[in-house]
Amino acid sequence: MKEIFPGVFRDGRVLYTKNLVPGKRVYGEKLTADKREWDPTRSKLGAAIVNGLHTLDIKDGSIVLYLGASTGTTISHVSDIIGRNGFVYGIEFARECFATCLISRKNAETSRR
Repeated sequence: MKEIFPGVFRDGRVLYTKNLVPGKRVYGEKLTADKREWDPTRSKLGAAIVNGLHTLDIKDGSIVLYLGASTGTTISHVSDIIGRNGFVYGIEFARECFATCLISRKNAETSRR
């Protein structure tokens, strides 16, 4: 497994991020000892990385505004990348999608305590 961007790892065509909450799944993804599999079929950013994105200016400590947070798949991996020193703001217009995202976030917060 090779780190291709800070906090983003690749093994063949499979992407991973270091899990901010070890042992916790956000959307049913596969887990390794300390990483979460990032499904590029559920994430435009993940797909861009798999298809050869050259630079990713998101790293530990970044502050990110993520437009179109949907159900939280990509934003959860962005959160892994930026770590506890960063902050991600997620914006979502569709009520149903955002409700799912809030539930995922609430579950992650509960597991940190």
